[in-house]
Amino acid sequence: MSKSPQTPCHDRVAALALIGLTLAFFAWQITHLDGFRWDYDEGPYMMAAKLVHSGHRLYSEVYSAQPPLFIASIAGAFTMLGPSAQAARAVMVVYSTIGLLATALLARELGGWLAGLSAALLLALAPDFFIYSRACIGDIPSMSMAALAILMALYHRRWRQRRWLALSGLALSAGLLLKLLPLLVVPLLGLIVLLNRSKAFPRLNDRWPPAMADLVWLGLPCLLSSLWCLLAYDFRPMCDQVIGFWLQARAAFRPDLASNGQKIVTYLAVLNGGILSLAAYGLWATFAKRPAQALVMALWLIFTALGLANHAPLWPHLLTAWLFPLAILAGMAVSDLVHRLKVLGSEGSDWSQAKPLLVGLCAMLVYLSTLPATIELDGRLLAAPTSAEDLDAVRFLKAVTAPADCVIADEQLIPFWADRDVPPPLTDTSFKRMFSGRLTAHQLIAMTQEYEAKAIVFWSDGRFADHLPDYLKWVRTNYRLARRYDSGAQIYLPVEPSAHGGFPLALESAK
Repeated sequence: MSKSPQTPCHDRVAALALIGLTLAFFAWQITHLDGFRWDYDEGPYMMAAKLVHSGHRLYSEVYSAQPPLFIASIAGAFTMLGPSAQAARAVMVVYSTIGLLATALLARELGGWLAGLSAALLLALAPDFFIYSRACIGDIPSMSMAALAILMALYHRRWRQRRWLALSGLALSAGLLLKLLPLLVVPLLGLIVLLNRSKAFPRLNDRWPPAMADLVWLGLPCLLSSLWCLLAYDFRPMCDQVIGFWLQARAAFRPDLASNGQKIVTYLAVLNGGILSLAAYGLWATFAKRPAQALVMALWLIFTALGLANHAPLWPHLLTAWLFPLAILAGMAVSDLVHRLKVLGSEGSDWSQAKPLLVGLCAMLVYLSTLPATIELDGRLLAAPTSAEDLDAVRFLKAVTAPADCVIADEQLIPFWADRDVPPPLTDTSFKRMFSGRLTAHQLIAMTQEYEAKAIVFWSDGRFADHLPDYLKWVRTNYRLARRYDSGAQIYLPVEPSAHGGFPLALESAK
């Protein structure tokens, strides 16, 4: 994509505009952190961070299937701001803002300032980015750092200074320590390093020694971060929970290429058809003018498709990895359209510009046709969904348990909002953990007895009730039903009434 000559004044104005857009995004998101729950995964992460903040050791005591930086970042926020959903979500906003800026600078590097500003705006408006940049889930934060790693690798191509490769490796390490999703871009970074040497060393044999040295600079921060993990955490439980659990879950669910492919197509064509149309035009236009840059973006899309298609299970929030390359290509499409309009306006009826311009305008029309629905949807996503049952359950737990009491729940956000702890091994009660055989009714019964649980929450998703019926049977024998909701959610208390409490414990049904 050809970049029109820029004056220093123009660059300063564009840079200030990008700073303003980034700050506006951060300010908006940081003031919209309320609501009960965006996704089930918020509960395990917040509860794990709360327990780590309280002094429990990650992995050796607190169960977590995520790399350590994600939980450590949230626990750090809890140390500064106190344990709360808002503090945890604020951490996500910080990482996501970095991702928004990295996306804009990537588009600017490939297509100029207009491409960068457009990419930032398009990404910020995408409903899934609008949601998951505030939700306490690691996908957007980890891919934000992956985008930053790609940006640093492209800066190395421009300035030929290996410090950019070290920074790229550092950003990649941070992304992988948040979540393993950036593994999608590891091959891309390696190819960028090799392509960076293609001009300086046309002969392949001459290219390998400096390219291998570049890869060492890129990989060294990853090696150092791995050593840090070995020193800071117990290796065996960390490896078992992060890697072993992932392998077991993959074996339990098994990748379904047809189903995953259908999910990907639906996500791209139906849920993000507008930005996809612009991105497709942007990729086509870039191939026509700058094949090397188009190759980088095409490979990013290909590696994302291959990685997600082979993922098991493929949850909807994982598909947000598409948004970063799509926003960059869509931003480049906007820049190309404006450039062609200028050329057509100055040179008259130049059909070499008019034909691709018509294709681009059609892509823009598709996006604009989806924009009202996008804005309307964003307007309905200002706070996480909250139900009357959620609020009642939190109030009920606060009333009938003491702060030091232990609660067992298949929805960790209930005790988290009530400022109660769960047993450290039970921060994660996900379907994935149950289906992979890592959480059984026998284990739940043993931990209920060991930690002397003062309340047991069976929430509306039916994790315990539907998939571990033997545990529900045991609880009904040894505990009494104290709260029942129209959704089917239930709360059980010990048979012996607690001296602590302010709710009418005889009440079994709540509207």
